[in-house]
Amino acid sequence: MHVDLSVVPKRYAAWAATSSDNQIIWNARINDIRKSRVSSHLLSRQDKWDGPVILKTECNCGARPEGALKSPLKKQTWRDAGNPENQDYVVKDSMSEVPCWAWNSPHWVVERYFGAVEAEKSIWNLTILGGELELVRFTADSQNDYEQSQFDHWNFEQVDDELRKIVDGLSIEYGRLDLLKINGAWVLLDVNKTPGQYPRQNAPEARRAFYDHRIETLAQSALAQLD
Repeated sequence: MHVDLSVVPKRYAAWAATSSDNQIIWNARINDIRKSRVSSHLLSRQDKWDGPVILKTECNCGARPEGALKSPLKKQTWRDAGNPENQDYVVKDSMSEVPCWAWNSPHWVVERYFGAVEAEKSIWNLTILGGELELVRFTADSQNDYEQSQFDHWNFEQVDDELRKIVDGLSIEYGRLDLLKINGAWVLLDVNKTPGQYPRQNAPEARRAFYDHRIETLAQSALAQLD
């Protein structure tokens, strides 16, 4: 079941809950993926943290899915931030630089921010298709590449028990988790209830081949779940 919102409306959630016992309905129990519910590195105003921070919208993707459905939530979110021309997340060097509106707004969260060096210039994607979990590590050659999300290398990696516990705790059966690994521990950045569109069109030939292979194997595993 997919509703393109951070919070599934109650009528859809109720239908999924009552129907999932009789048929296969993936994501019948994951109804809220707001940052305050899933983030593993939230900060409150009282916390002690000496490093940089990032200001993010409570809803995924800057509340754009909500805006597309004419919900007032997107306008409220960016009104709280002063309606900046560039509607994007904001990184600050320290908690003392976080503006009051970010702490006071119910539509924003403040998280610890980890730079490229701390994250080993890598971001990890865990794709979830029923019982199939696929972990890919994307790595950059430089810190500048990392900041621009232009990752140069990718490798399939083993899914460990900690990741399986995260998936079970979220009750997610279809989608993608975006993660960092900091000092050997997983940091959950985002929960997405679809695997996402693969950036294939403008990619180099080797990366297009990688995505073609990935899409094919994931599709096969999804069909196997329904047999």
